[in-house]
Amino acid sequence: MEIWLSNGTKDKLQIPVNPQEFGESYTRNFEDIVLANGDEKTVISGRNLKEYTLESFFPKIRPLYASTHDLLEPQEYVKKIQDWMDAKKVLLLQVTTTNVNLQVTIRSFEWKEVGGAVGDIEYTIELKEYSPIAYSTISVTKPKPPVRPPVSKEQPKTYTVVKGDKLWTISKRFLGSGSSWTEIYTKNRSVIGPNPNLIYPGQKLVLP
Repeated sequence: MEIWLSNGTKDKLQIPVNPQEFGESYTRNFEDIVLANGDEKTVISGRNLKEYTLESFFPKIRPLYASTHDLLEPQEYVKKIQDWMDAKKVLLLQVTTTNVNLQVTIRSFEWKEVGGAVGDIEYTIELKEYSPIAYSTISVTKPKPPVRPPVSKEQPKTYTVVKGDKLWTISKRFLGSGSSWTEIYTKNRSVIGPNPNLIYPGQKLVLP
């Protein structure tokens, strides 16, 4: 079994001595609720991110059971891991002979030098699956203001003559054309009398 942590194809690190045990923590979220009748029920929601723990040592002298021939100095391993953590890197965790091949973040890293003059470094690395939040862009269209129908002026049905009025000016004002004065006269002959040129203030005329 080979355990690799990598940040791209050229920035890779193989764990030199495999942990005695390797496993995966896989859990889901549950919520127990009590209904109004007193019964307790379970609601199963989403899963938690997978977690991995690596516990081993970086050897000063390559042991026969080491998983790699390209052995680094113990402090080089420490520096590499700390540099990744400081740079907030998302790493790829690959473990041969298993189906583990996913992105992870380093949640914690503890180490200590052991063995006296030998210079081995024991360590514990806590890794957690990386699952970023996916943001989506929402296009908001501003609604157009409602179009109000034009307000139509209601044509008055009658008109009371004032001083200075003539049938021609009344016709132009209300009918749009002075030449339509005959229509007003026809409707109001009994009020105006035989002479359409003689209208008087106070006369109430019916408009066509």
